[in-house]
Amino acid sequence: MSKRLCSTFVTILALALPMYLAQESKEIHRMFVQLNQPETSDAAANQIVGRVEKGAVADRDYVVERLPGMIDKPMRDKVWSNAVLLAGSLKAASAIPSLIRVLPTTPFQSPVTMPFADDLTLQYDPVGAALKEMGDTALPEIVKLLEHGDRTTRIRAARILWNIDSAASRKALRDDLDRETDPVIKKLTAGKSVPPSNQSK
Repeated sequence: MSKRLCSTFVTILALALPMYLAQESKEIHRMFVQLNQPETSDAAANQIVGRVEKGAVADRDYVVERLPGMIDKPMRDKVWSNAVLLAGSLKAASAIPSLIRVLPTTPFQSPVTMPFADDLTLQYDPVGAALKEMGDTALPEIVKLLEHGDRTTRIRAARILWNIDSAASRKALRDDLDRETDPVIKKLTAGKSVPPSNQSK
């Protein structure tokens, strides 16, 4: 390729790239606006996840920066639910403080066919499911809930640690088991507090 062609290519690229980036910025802004509208929130959440899975780092950063404010809102509607879902899907560590704040006051529905303490899944605990997706990054704050929350919050915190199922979360459960006085939480945490190497013994 001649120097003239190279120069022309660079010039075209320099002119086109800002236009492309501006268009992409408008697109994620449009999706974010739709995310905040109940009637379009579900579709927008799916589109955002799809773009991020394709490597749209700037789109992820745009949304993640705004999720804490959405989660902290008192309205627990579809928009709020999708913000919580996105926090988990995008592993938005900046949303951890907001998720921890709202967990004790957010609805939790256990299946009517299963006692609350025996349900180990997070299917009915969207905030817990989002924190689980953060993995060990969220561990210090979840442990604080386990140590200082009300009884229901403590059970939910233990369930989150149970589902994270990492070496660090197992240690947190094992440390709590040594001083735990609530029989329900002791039953919930006993199995997963055992190191994996000892489970088959």
